[in-house]
Amino acid sequence: MRKHRKVSANMKQAGETQDKIAQAVGFSLCTISKQLSRNHGERGYRSAQSERHAEERRVADFTDQSAQPNEKNRDFLKAF
Repeated sequence: MRKHRKVSANMKQAGETQDKIAQAVGFSLCTISKQLSRNHGERGYRSAQSERHAEERRVADFTDQSAQPNEKNRDFLKAF
């Protein structure tokens, strides 16, 4: 598990502000805000759930059909 997610979860549970969490883990306030809201469920922010969702997004991005070569970019890709 990514350490910053666990730190974020612990600090959030302790009542720390998003600004302090961002400073502690070295990410922007915007990134922390997005992370906490994206992965906030009925029981609050949970780092394991957050990691699982991130992995699902990585797999979905990798298998996205739009990333596959098509007629327009096939010739361009052959040049490399």
